[in-house]
Amino acid sequence: MRFTDEWQDGYHGWTDMPLLTVGFSSRLTAKWPKILPHLWFSDYTYSLWMDGSLQLNRNPYEYIQELLGDNDIALYHHHTRSTVLDEALGLAATGYDDPYTLHSQALKYTMDGFPDTGLYCGTVILRRHTPAIARFNELWMTEILRGSIRDQVSLPYALWKAEIIPAVIPGNPFDGDLFTHTPHVAEARAVQEASHGLV
Repeated sequence: MRFTDEWQDGYHGWTDMPLLTVGFSSRLTAKWPKILPHLWFSDYTYSLWMDGSLQLNRNPYEYIQELLGDNDIALYHHHTRSTVLDEALGLAATGYDDPYTLHSQALKYTMDGFPDTGLYCGTVILRRHTPAIARFNELWMTEILRGSIRDQVSLPYALWKAEIIPAVIPGNPFDGDLFTHTPHVAEARAVQEASHGLV
């Protein structure tokens, strides 16, 4: 299923699910199916979230059990940063979100006793739909609504609070055999400008 605010049923074989943006920014609206898939797929055992810049190279049923094992969620490690503090400082420095919000969130997690020992990439999320995962999903969404909209900041904290240990998918989603990465328009433009010395 493809969640979108531009209805185009049958797009590349996907079934479109329109998202209403009433009362929310488009960025926040996009978080609802990503963070809370159990609300849409309560009758399904598994769900696979992948960013719109990725295309599947293989049928997920071929590797669901292999990636999850006995875990309820599988994630990639972040490919450039290793802690929530690194992520918060990096996002603040590049202007991706409000520095005060990011710094306050990282401080809150430290004061709560969160062991900042790993950062995950939110580009691909494979879940087994269990009550524990539903609780994690809701904890994660609560953190996004309270803090930064950049969900990778709160992802490890929500996992910790929900007492969930993720399986780690080897490699990274941008350079592997499971997905093909096509940069978003803005991302591709930035890369092109950088290659010409414009940024």
